[in-house]
Amino acid sequence: MRRCVVNVSTGVDYRALQGRLSQQLDYFGHCEKRLWIEPLPKSWPKHENIPYAFKAHALKEASFNVDLIAWMDSAILPLRSLEPFWDRIEREDYFIPANPPDMNYTWTAESAYDDLFPDMPTEEAKALNKIIPHCSSSVFGMNLLSEIGRTIFFEFCRLADTRAFIGPWANSDGPDKDRYTVDYLKALYLTAPCGPPDVRGHRHDQTALSVIAWNLGLELDTEMYAHPEGHPEPGEKVILYHKI
Repeated sequence: MRRCVVNVSTGVDYRALQGRLSQQLDYFGHCEKRLWIEPLPKSWPKHENIPYAFKAHALKEASFNVDLIAWMDSAILPLRSLEPFWDRIEREDYFIPANPPDMNYTWTAESAYDDLFPDMPTEEAKALNKIIPHCSSSVFGMNLLSEIGRTIFFEFCRLADTRAFIGPWANSDGPDKDRYTVDYLKALYLTAPCGPPDVRGHRHDQTALSVIAWNLGLELDTEMYAHPEGHPEPGEKVILYHKI
């Protein structure tokens, strides 16, 4: 099967991490690479207008004549052969990692509900969102030859053009509001009111992907991907490590 890893990196720090990712993929990836740096195509929405929509646009451009496709953030560090990763995507049709402990409600802006949960009253959607596990979108993959893989792919790309991807990183009325009183943190996290006091902010593509996974009844990975915050250090089964 034809495999491809997709990445977009903006800014000096992320471009350096993209170089690391590219090198590790040469060692361990067993795949093609489609990597973008600035300037990004003018037809793509700007990151400040629709955060992380570039992921969907890059995936669409890279998807032609590809069977298995995966997004990887610049901070992803492949530690060993990705064959088990590709095997899982081919066998199960997808790979989406868990991101405990929060539920998706904690990272969903009020303005995103109409697009994430169409035809469902907002309060009912909020109650459901409180039991939807929050996934990570640092790395995820799809088998485009399968119905499940194509559904994830097309729904992710569709939601990227809606308000599901729009909202402040941090809720200025939320539980972390005292962390964002310093000016540079305000700028970094683009704080604004975005929900009740128990909502921490919005995670755009990650929030949307969590709803997609739930609607399809997908099981989130807890073995192959690790993050230094909230996940164990890389163990024997970890293949992909989030490391700045």
